Amino acid sequence: MRIKSIGKFRIVGVVFVFLLYMQQAWAAPSPSPSPTFSLSASPYAGGYELDFGRVDPSGGAVRREVTISVNSNLNTQYEVSNTMSTSVCNDKGDCIPSRNFSVYGIRGSCRYGTIRQEREYYVGGVLYTSNTAGTSDSFTAVYSVIPFVGMKAGYYRGTIGFTLTPIGSAQQPVRTNLDVVLQVGQEDVFDVEITGQSGTEIRLVANKTDMQTYAVSVNITGIYGQQFRITQEPTQAPISSEGKWLDWNAVRVEGSGAGKGTTIRSTAISFPKQTVYNSSSRGEADSFTLEYSLGDLSKQAAGIYKTNIRYYMENAATGARQLLDTLGLNVEVANVLDVVITPDNPSGIVFSDLKPGQPAVISTLTVAIQSSSGKRYQVTQRLASDLTNKDGYLIPEQNFGLRTESVSTKGTLNFPQFDIVKKSDMVLFISDNLGSPDQFRIMYGLTVPEDVKAGEYTTRITYTVSEI
Repeated sequence: MRIKSIGKFRIVGVVFVFLLYMQQAWAAPSPSPSPTFSLSASPYAGGYELDFGRVDPSGGAVRREVTISVNSNLNTQYEVSNTMSTSVCNDKGDCIPSRNFSVYGIRGSCRYGTIRQEREYYVGGVLYTSNTAGTSDSFTAVYSVIPFVGMKAGYYRGTIGFTLTPIGSAQQPVRTNLDVVLQVGQEDVFDVEITGQSGTEIRLVANKTDMQTYAVSVNITGIYGQQFRITQEPTQAPISSEGKWLDWNAVRVEGSGAGKGTTIRSTAISFPKQTVYNSSSRGEADSFTLEYSLGDLSKQAAGIYKTNIRYYMENAATGARQLLDTLGLNVEVANVLDVVITPDNPSGIVFSDLKPGQPAVISTLTVAIQSSSGKRYQVTQRLASDLTNKDGYLIPEQNFGLRTESVSTKGTLNFPQFDIVKKSDMVLFISDNLGSPDQFRIMYGLTVPEDVKAGEYTTRITYTVSEI
């Protein structure tokens, strides 16, 4: 019973606090709404600009609707007016006269106020007056471009300014703008053309110096009217007929030559897409070149790798895009198996200023193997003869040794400890199972017998790399 009693007291306490809070809330005065007085003008067809499209100088008037909306809680009558903030002109300075750009309001498009300009007339003056209560409202205005003889071809841009003004109130007027765009005539038809230097395939061949780069030309004509970008999108990483993938770092792309926009800097191609070109803010005519070249092939297996690259044009504001063209990508990696020997002493394996009985003298070199076969290989050395001077005296075999040393080596070193250098073939190194490019060092050591004859002793060592 005690437990139940405690539970009841807790519930009563919660209800009491809640009711007290509610009483305090009901007693508090309602806050006054913050003043609202705003204006917007939007093309009825959508978008951010009043776009008249292409206007034929010999054709009829081209009309576009604009929805104008007012939101107000001032309880004060207001009016909406319009004017041409900037004339509608092309980039050569040719402008559309004010008498050829007009406006009228559609009767019945508003709910509470009055359309003040129902007949088509030049842009300028009051379009709408609200009711005396200043109720929020919207209405539709129709803007017209009237072609005329002698209109110059080109891309035109201008700005309509709208002003919301309270009547009999200290509230400041509110202003907004709407850009106007149109194109006259056929001179600047917008188009993007993509052309490879030879056919429809980007072909890069590793072992041919004249085929290690490939140029793709992009020519943009006309004016798009707003900023856009061009992207490239490989359908997948290049793949060989054996099912091996080409590393993305194996192919690079760099843009150049653009006069209006900007192109991609030298970089490896990648997935899913890369922007290779950004236009000017108006999307003007331009041309540029994309140069594809071979990158790092040091870890790449031999083969012919293929994929396709699709080029898209994207609207920078909306992201809407369209396919421009598709080019094949063909990369040929030759079967490379080579060994490069780099002695620390430029003269070779050299032991100088030797004295009988002194500790072993060391001379070292680095062995680097380039391989793209994808098969295991080995590095072998053969000593042509004992170290011999011109009089025929020699240094015994047991006084000349070697050991192999790792340099982030992936394969297997066969002589991690000093061993005698033999005149027969000595397998110094065996690659990993992938036949990866690799490197290691060889340390040659020489001790001089007590009874050695003075003189210069020489021999020749041959290094061979071969697939296993």
